[in-house]
Amino acid sequence: MMSAVEAALQEQVAVGNVKLNFFTFNLTFLAAAPGAITPQSFQISNNMNFLLQYITGAVYQPAGTNIPSPDLLVALQDNSSGWLYSDSPVHWLQTVGNAQFPFILPEPKLIPSNASIQCKLTNNSAVTFARVDLCLMGVQVFTYNGFDIYDLPVVG
Repeated sequence: MMSAVEAALQEQVAVGNVKLNFFTFNLTFLAAAPGAITPQSFQISNNMNFLLQYITGAVYQPAGTNIPSPDLLVALQDNSSGWLYSDSPVHWLQTVGNAQFPFILPEPKLIPSNASIQCKLTNNSAVTFARVDLCLMGVQVFTYNGFDIYDLPVVG
């Protein structure tokens, strides 16, 4: 089932105001130590918006050995708008998923250009994870003809 945001974007694609392109933002955390809170950020470029639809990830210890149920907490925040993904950090298994079964957002999140997204990982285990990969999957949203995402009836 298509969300209201996706339906509105598809209408704009049909009239040539929007182009959509599959895209991922990947964050790699190296040596996530026990008890450590590790923040990382990425920036949405100024020539596109991003429609976040899925989150997936993988945790390795040692390098190359996948840990299917790591004891990690995840907190996502849009530093530009203050939008929080959750009211407190959420356990990895409840919010990330994996390559076969990514976490599907109940409603895709349209993130505007120039937004700065921060991810904080908290390692609750007694081991240092060699590598943690977090992948935010969705589509780039390019606008044309003076159209802006804030012109959509479901954004603003």
